[in-house]
Parts: sequence; C-alpha cells; structure tokens
Amino acid sequence: LLWRAGDPVRTLVAYAHTNVKLIGGYGGFSGPMDGATHESIADLSVIRSLPGIVVITASDHEQVRTILPVIAEYKGPVYLRLSRAEVTDFHNKDQQFKLGKGILLKEGKDLALIGTGTIMSRVLKAASLLNSQGIKTAVVEIPTLKPMDVQLIESMARGTGALVTCEENTIIGGLGSAVAESLSETFPVPIIRVGINDCFGETGPYEKLLDKYGMSVEDIVNAGVKAVNLKGRK
Repeated sequence: LLWRAGDPVRTLVAYAHTNVKLIGGYGGFSGPMDGATHESIADLSVIRSLPGIVVITASDHEQVRTILPVIAEYKGPVYLRLSRAEVTDFHNKDQQFKLGKGILLKEGKDLALIGTGTIMSRVLKAASLLNSQGIKTAVVEIPTLKPMDVQLIESMARGTGALVTCEENTIIGGLGSAVAESLSETFPVPIIRVGINDCFGETGPYEKLLDKYGMSVEDIVNAGVKAVNLKGRK
C-alpha cells in the first residue's frame, strides 16, 4: 500500500489531514512466498514519519474486531497494519482497544518486553521462558504505535530498568526507535531491539523467515538476558 501509493498518502491523506482509513495487508513477512517485493518490513517506519497519521498494528483477530469500530469513529487519517499470517488469538473477547493506550499483559520487576503486532505470541512465549530462568518479566503490547503510550513505557522503564522491543518490522524507525526516542528524554535505560535489521527479506515459509531474520523466541530470550545484564553499567 505505502510503496505504490506513497505520494498520495503523503499529500492527499497526511498533509490534507483527510478522514481516510488505510488498511495495509502483507504486514512484515506475511506474504512470504511472494518474496521481498511483497513483504512490508518498513511500512511502520515510513508511515510513522508522516505528520498527523495514527498508526496501529493488530496482533490477532479479536483485536482487529475491537479496533475497527474505534477507527471508524475517529475523525482523521489512520493506518492499520494487518497480517496475512495465521495467528492464535490471545486476547479475550472482553478486552477493548483504546486508541493511544498500551496493554500490560504480564507484570514483572526485572525486565519488560514491549511488542507490537503478530509477534506478540512469540513475546509471550519468551516471557514464560525468561520467568522460568528467574527473570521476572513484564509484557506490554503497544497496538497504537502513534500516538504511543509513553506514560506506560516510562513506567516500565522505571519499574524494571531494562527493556526489549519486539516488532516484525525493520528496527530502523519502528517501535524500537520510538521507545528509545521517548525514553532518551525522560528515563534512559538499556533497550535491546528485536526485529529486522537493515536488509530485505526473501521467499520462504513464514515461521522460518521470522527465525532467520532474528525474531525467534530464542532471540527474544537472549535479548532479554542481555538487557538485564546491561543494567547498572556505565
């Protein structure tokens, strides 16, 4: 969506601040067999840089169901990222989406995993493994990347002293960048970013691509251990 229609999105939607809802499919590697040309691995970074657009990433079917009525009522431009991948619902039907608000899924005092989108299922698995290693791990979901819930993120930084951000997007300009930018001005702590590095993707099975490009459960666990070990260093 953003690559083929980038100029109209910038000029006719963002600049004009029109009441347009953009729904982007193929989020991340979810168009895996179509290859790098169809994999939207930097859409969050690009759309986040445009003034005035709300940016949302859905993590499962139940969350999409609660997001749609909210953005339909919102007056202004919105970008909603969806995925073609099969995901397991982990939100219950009573959990409501609130624009600009994060969701504290698990509490912990040693480390906070902050994620967005369909990678959240892996984030939750990683948190369980970290807890089994004695690292009390909080899990926060950030469905609204812009405007981001900076108060919740700062409270996680103050409460744990170490963060890992997780996203199925390039780490350049996405969730990790947004969190680091915010905390650099309020309460800097060690932040390890899990996501796609400065590269394009390729054709292959979806789950294997996530593993190959640094977003496996093990990668998240290792990032968590590294972040905790960085606490207190100067």
